[in-house]
Amino acid sequence: MRTAAWNKWLKVSFLEFVSQNVISQAVGRGSDLRLPKPLLRQLLRAFAGVYRINLDEMAEPLERYETFNQFFVRALKAGVRPIAASPVVSPADGRLSQFGPIENGSLLQVKGIRYHVDELLLGDAESRRYHDGTFFTVYLSPQNYHRVHSPVDGSISGFRYVPGRLFPVNDLAVANIPSLFTVNERLTSYIDTDFGRAALVMVGATSVGRMSLSYAPLETNQGAEALHCRDFDDPIAIRRGEELGRFNLGSTVVVLLPKAARVVFDRRLSPGCRVKLGEPLMRHADVGDAGTDSTSED
Repeated sequence: MRTAAWNKWLKVSFLEFVSQNVISQAVGRGSDLRLPKPLLRQLLRAFAGVYRINLDEMAEPLERYETFNQFFVRALKAGVRPIAASPVVSPADGRLSQFGPIENGSLLQVKGIRYHVDELLLGDAESRRYHDGTFFTVYLSPQNYHRVHSPVDGSISGFRYVPGRLFPVNDLAVANIPSLFTVNERLTSYIDTDFGRAALVMVGATSVGRMSLSYAPLETNQGAEALHCRDFDDPIAIRRGEELGRFNLGSTVVVLLPKAARVVFDRRLSPGCRVKLGEPLMRHADVGDAGTDSTSED
C-alpha cells in the first residue's frame, strides 16, 4: 500500500514539475531555431522514422522546412483526408480516447475520473446548453498531423481563451490528474450549426509552446494571465474539414454538442480507436434510436 502511494506521489510530482509554462515556452523557442539545413533534415527524418510519419502525405517536401515547428504544423496534400458527408466528422488525426453522453454536466476523463463542463468552459454562460448533451475527446500524439479542423458545417460565433497550466495529456496524466482538461490552458471555438451551437476545445499540454487559431490572430502561451473572449458581429462561415487552429506537439481536442443535436455515434467506434481527420463519427438519429451510443465506466 505504501509503495503504491509512493509511486502515485512520484508520478504527480513529476507531472507538476513539467506542467510549468516556462518549460513549454522554452521548448517552443527551441522548435523555432533555424538549424543548419543538413542537420535539420537528418533530425526531421529521424523523428519521422521513430514516429512512423508518412512523409508522402506532406504538402511540401522535407527540404522546404526551415525549423522543427514548421515541420510539426505541416500541411497535408489536398485529398489525402477526404471529408465524409456525416453531420459530425473527426476534427483531427488521433485516438478517440472517450465519447458519450454528458450526464448533468459531467464528462468522462478516464475510468473512475470525471470532470464538469462548467469548469472546462470556466463558468461560461454557454456551458449550460451542454449539460445533457454529448461529447468526444481526440488525443493527438507527436506522430499525428497537428492541425485541427471543423467537425461540423456552420458559422464561428466567437472564441474563449483560458490561460492555465500545461500538464501532459497522455495516459499517465489523464489517470493521475483530476479534472486535467479544466486545469490546462485551453482555447474554445463556438460554432453555430443546424442542430445547435457546438464547442470545440483545444487543450494545451506540456511542450505545446503555442496553440493558434486559423480564423483570428490569437496565439497562446505568450505569458497572458487573463481570460480573453471574443464574439463576432459577423459570424465566420466554415465547413466540415476546414482548418480551425494548430497545435505544437501532442495535445487534445474535446468537442461538445448540445442536447438538441439529434445525432448519435457511429456504432463502429470504440474507446481508444484511431481516427483520422474527416472520418465519420456521428450520424443523424433515426426514429428508432433510443439514445446516444456511448462509452461507459463499466
